[in-house]
Amino acid sequence: MVNYVNKLNTTWKAGHNFRNVDMSYVKKLCGTIMGGAKQLPQRVMLADDDMKLPENFDAREQWPKCPTIKEIRDQGSCGSCWAFGAVEAISDRICVHTNGYTTIEVSAEDLLSCCGLQCGSQQTSKHTLFGKFFELFREFFYLFSLVILCN
Repeated sequence: MVNYVNKLNTTWKAGHNFRNVDMSYVKKLCGTIMGGAKQLPQRVMLADDDMKLPENFDAREQWPKCPTIKEIRDQGSCGSCWAFGAVEAISDRICVHTNGYTTIEVSAEDLLSCCGLQCGSQQTSKHTLFGKFFELFREFFYLFSLVILCN
């Protein structure tokens, strides 16, 4: 499979991620919260049915001044994928919102520094930490926007 994908000459190179790794280690990376919601929330329609969508869209082309959009971060065996996803989205949104004027790479390590060993432990504290982080970020982004846009 790796050779097949690499012969396609895409924008990335395939490789073996878990060669000679115990399956119990890999299973830990696939954790989930058991006993969660039994059904998904209702779908909300935000656009008209007749809205024309582009045939193709590439965020890297839409916002070429935003280098974080092109990045794929390596979280290794860290069990805090939620933190990586959050800071990647935040970094991108800051850049997109400022049209490339401000590029900052928010660090997953900074986000995780306040929760100790619980962060990767079956997602024990992610909901409260995640919520607190976004509340602080929303306040920061509001103030940041005022400074950038009003000066």
